[in-house]
Amino acid sequence: DNTDDSIGVYTQSDGTELRNCEISGYEDSVYYYTSDGGAIEQNTISTDRTNGQGIYLSGSSSNTIDLNNVTSEQSDSIYLFDNSYYNNVTNNNASVGGGTSGVAIYLVDGSHNTIENNTASSKSAAAISLQSNSNSNRVQNNYAEATDGGAAFVMFTAEGNNVTNNTLNSTYSNGIVMVDTTTNQNNIFEGNKIWSLSGTAI
Repeated sequence: DNTDDSIGVYTQSDGTELRNCEISGYEDSVYYYTSDGGAIEQNTISTDRTNGQGIYLSGSSSNTIDLNNVTSEQSDSIYLFDNSYYNNVTNNNASVGGGTSGVAIYLVDGSHNTIENNTASSKSAAAISLQSNSNSNRVQNNYAEATDGGAAFVMFTAEGNNVTNNTLNSTYSNGIVMVDTTTNQNNIFEGNKIWSLSGTAI
C-alpha cells in the first residue's frame, strides 16, 4: 500500500532491471538493497513523504541509474548509501520540491561512483552532496542548482573525488561548501562554473 514506510519497488536480487515505469505515492519509491548489477532506466519516480527517497540504493553496487525523472517533495531524490560502489548515475533529472534536508543526489558512504550529465535541483539543502567516506567518485558535467538557502555542492569527510566541468548555482548560499576541510583531502575541482547571488563561490 502507499502508507508511510511503504515501498513501491523493492529488490534484494542481483541483476534487477526497472524500465519505463511510473512510480509514486510510496515513502521509498524504488529501493535496491544489496542488489548489484541492475538498472533503473527511463522511469518517472516521485515521493511526497517526509522521510522517503525517490531512488534508494543501500549496499548496492555496479548499477546503472539513467534517464530517470525523480522528484521528492521532502527528502532525497537519488540516495546512494552504505557501501554502494561503482554505480553509474547519468542523464537524470533529480529534484527536491520542498523540505529543509532533501538532497537531489546524495552519496553517504558511497565510493567509486560516476555522477555525470545530471540536472539536480533543491531548495534548502544541497543539490549534490558527498558525505561520510564517499571517496574516489567522479562528478562531472552536471547542472546543480539550489534556490532557497542550500548550496549547489556540499562535501564532508570525502577524499579523492574528481569534480569537473559542472555548473554549480546557488541563490542564497555558496556554490561549493567544504565542511571541515581537514577531512576532505585530495579532491580535484577543475573546470567548474560556480555562481552565487548572495553567498560566495566556495
